[in-house]
Amino acid sequence: YWRPDPAYGLDKMIDSGLIADLTEMASQPEIKELFAESEWETASRNGKIYGIPYKMFYIFILANKDVFAKANVEIPETWEEWLAAMPALKNAGFIPWGSSLKGDHGIRLFDLVFARTVTNERALNMFAGNEPIDVPEAVQALKNLQDLVVGNVPEDAIAIDNDAVYAKYINTEKAALIIDGSFNINKIAPELEDKMVVIDFPLITGGAQTERRVEKDLTSLIYASAAAWNDPDKRPYVEELMKRLTSREAGQAMADLKVPMPTKGLNVDPKVVGRLAYETQELALKADANRWLLKVMEAEKRKKFEPMLAGFLNGEGTPEEFAKSLHDLFYTK
Repeated sequence: YWRPDPAYGLDKMIDSGLIADLTEMASQPEIKELFAESEWETASRNGKIYGIPYKMFYIFILANKDVFAKANVEIPETWEEWLAAMPALKNAGFIPWGSSLKGDHGIRLFDLVFARTVTNERALNMFAGNEPIDVPEAVQALKNLQDLVVGNVPEDAIAIDNDAVYAKYINTEKAALIIDGSFNINKIAPELEDKMVVIDFPLITGGAQTERRVEKDLTSLIYASAAAWNDPDKRPYVEELMKRLTSREAGQAMADLKVPMPTKGLNVDPKVVGRLAYETQELALKADANRWLLKVMEAEKRKKFEPMLAGFLNGEGTPEEFAKSLHDLFYTK
């Protein structure tokens, strides 16, 4: 299943005692070493591990170097260069971001810019309801997001889903940039692979995050029922099965089947997984993790947040107004 987040209901199952505490198992060296310390937090709740991961998920950003060349725009590196590239690409007739606002693309951009501006830790605290959001730092984060995204996505971005973005804008080379999750990298047309450059998103000038991080999560986890785990006859079999499914050998088998970045320390062949999957996961492995901000949102609040964000990224309202709306939705103290 996915992470033990409020949006998926596992938090309530854990708190009610239905899901086994796997902290002891996760501390075993052969399991713990499969993922970086900053990544294991994804599998935890209240400081304990409840799921054993078998696959990593990360965010990648790619630039179509041919589109940038046709637009006579350098592929940006600094925050100022990123902002300057947006109107330059549009003036040359290209869409800066091949992104949907209906799907996860807009959320990925939101996560990235918000965390870079206020830090990922503080952003998580805000959307967990523990800290005000109608504050100058959050307003600045939304201003940065506005500058980077609003007006720089397809005209129909609020209506189309992620798959349509690839078919209509990425694989037709109408858009210059794409941001997405590692499991979607195979949606890029094979003939475009040599044109794509892996991008490391910059630090934001004036932002509080001082190191480049990559958003990544232990998205796919295996859980055990507390009843089975506490049964002395069943537990040895449950534990053995979980170890086999999450082992180094299982991870290598997935890598050989072109699954991007199952675990650390695998022999990943770029000829098998493809250059883009190989280079994006290399970048992700080198960086510490930013957590997905939606992981702390209660399910009902998340349902309200997603259309609110889509509206803002489509040009509705000011950063100050959106910060106030977010504050009213999430702040609980």
